Amino acid sequence: MKKNICTVMIVLLLNVSLNARYKVDGIKSILYGETETLIITESEVARPGLDGQMKTLDDLVFESLVFLDAKRIGAVPDAAAMQKHWEDVKKSNNLSEADMQKLAEQSGYTLPEAKGQLGKMSAISQMFDFKVRSGLFITKQEVECYYKAHPIIEQAEYEIARALVPYSDLESKDAMKKRLSDYAKTGRGQVRLAWSTPFRLMHDEIAADKQFMYKMRVDQTSQPTETSQGFELFKLVGKKPQRLVPLSERYNEIESFLKRPKYEELMKKYKDELYDKATVVVF
Repeated sequence: MKKNICTVMIVLLLNVSLNARYKVDGIKSILYGETETLIITESEVARPGLDGQMKTLDDLVFESLVFLDAKRIGAVPDAAAMQKHWEDVKKSNNLSEADMQKLAEQSGYTLPEAKGQLGKMSAISQMFDFKVRSGLFITKQEVECYYKAHPIIEQAEYEIARALVPYSDLESKDAMKKRLSDYAKTGRGQVRLAWSTPFRLMHDEIAADKQFMYKMRVDQTSQPTETSQGFELFKLVGKKPQRLVPLSERYNEIESFLKRPKYEELMKKYKDELYDKATVVVF
């Protein structure tokens, strides 16, 4: 695309101080679109967006090219639509006009600039809907195929309570062990166990010497195990068996995952298309 010499001269003049005490806002980039030219200044790069996020020059160039494309096809909201969007934002966030003005000023915008930025953001979002998101269709067959190829197995989960019976000088270890063992088998006998608050363990979190829990029934008490402090017993309070996570629970997650590479592909295609149709000069 041929450059207009007058335009280039204006750019040079804007980038040079007219006086030792004054400096005109510097120009970072010029975008020569099919029907319009846009300038990105240093102050635009230096200030955050309305969302409070800083953007790189590359981000601003791309967004500006999208905005030019939106203007080309008439997808920029008019004044009435922009005002309605402004009022909707106020209402949904429970903000007054004064609140909106304060937020705009905190990001370095006047109120009219903020409204203009909101309209620009709306136009850019519409273009992404039209050029990118509209192509993000994933078939049921694609989801099912991925589901079968990448199953997720949820581990069994055990809810356990623990009791510790201290050794006693009044009873031998053998006698105590037999008494506790009989109680664990029958649930009968002169035994009072102080069970801990139940805790949860996943299948692979259970130690090798405690894997007898795998075969316990709910409400079953384990055989006593000798420790340095006394006999330890466990009670299975609850259990969730291992299961294959069904497609119904994973459908949305898989669909979103499959959309990601398509989104990146379509976004790159749209970006390349915009850069091919425009000339971008960076200073």
